[in-house]
Amino acid sequence: MAVEDEINKGAFNNDPVALTVGLERHVSGASPAVLAYTIERCKVLPRPEYLWDGRRLIVPSDGLYQVSLTFVSDVEDGSTNDDIYVDVQMREPGAPDYRAIGFRAWKPQPQARGTASFSGVLKLRGNTLVQTSVASGGNNAKRFLRTCDFSIAKVA
Repeated sequence: MAVEDEINKGAFNNDPVALTVGLERHVSGASPAVLAYTIERCKVLPRPEYLWDGRRLIVPSDGLYQVSLTFVSDVEDGSTNDDIYVDVQMREPGAPDYRAIGFRAWKPQPQARGTASFSGVLKLRGNTLVQTSVASGGNNAKRFLRTCDFSIAKVA
C-alpha cells in the first residue's frame, strides 16, 4: 500500500510527528530556491523514509502543527545585503502548485548580517506537502544563509 493511501485511511493519526532540521552555508540566486536540509536534529515520523526527503515533508495526518523557522544571513563573496526572506510553503492534495502559507522570516536591508525567525500553528491536512524556500527582494541577487533551522511538530 502506498504511503499516501495509508495517510488517507488514517494509519498515522495517533503517531507522533516531530522534525527539526538545519542547514549551513546555503548560497542561491535568481528565483526562489527550495531549501535542502542536511542536518537532522530530531526526526520522529512514521515511515520517515517516505515522509521526509531532506526538502519536503508529507504531512502524515490531519491536525494542528507547530512550525518554527530561524535563519542568519550574511554578506559574503558578493552576496546581497538586500531583503532576504524564507517562506514556508505547502501544496495540498490535488493542488497544482505550492503556495506560501503566510509564515515568513524576513531580514530587511541593508544589514550585512541579519537574523529572522517566526513561529506559529497551522491546521494541515494529511498528504499536504510542506517545504521552505528562500528569496530576496529587488534584484534577486545571490543570497547567503549562514544557517537556517526549521521545525514542525504535531500538537493536536
